[in-house]
Amino acid sequence: MLVVADDEVIRDLARQALRDEGYDAHGTAAGAEVSAMLDAAAWDVVVVDDGGREIDAEVLILEHGFTLDELVVRVEALLCDRSEWTLRVGDLELDPLDGDVRRGTERLALTPTEFRLLRFLMRHRGRALAKERILANVWPHDFNGDRSVVETYVSYLRRKIDRGREPLIHTVRGYGFTIRPPGS
Repeated sequence: MLVVADDEVIRDLARQALRDEGYDAHGTAAGAEVSAMLDAAAWDVVVVDDGGREIDAEVLILEHGFTLDELVVRVEALLCDRSEWTLRVGDLELDPLDGDVRRGTERLALTPTEFRLLRFLMRHRGRALAKERILANVWPHDFNGDRSVVETYVSYLRRKIDRGREPLIHTVRGYGFTIRPPGS
């Protein structure tokens, strides 16, 4: 996988997020070096900061204000069969491609931020996630707000997902949050 971006910070963040998910990701700035790298290897996916290049691979164009989680999800969508794509934790299902979220038979309406947060939690089900990691992956890379926003949005999700049911979202005291099926 190749990340092409003139902004070194964005390029490094995107490359590291993809590596954290197990992808062999490389990065370069635009110009002569990108042409040489494109010619030197057959890339499965090329992530670019603009669409002005002819590339023989699946191309993903970064949009202003993207989150690292959105980047990883969009890359995975290019590489995966849609039927394998639905995320499940207990009776909670999330389809990241069409935005559908259900708990049992009930369809849940989430805001875009709630959806990104739930998708991130579900992609890492059973793992304790630090608030800082959630913030870095769910909110845009240039977000300068308080980390308490994570707690606020987890509270919103709990009201929509866990109200009147066995809870799926759990607090890891002094650290962050996790999502796991009932009884685990």
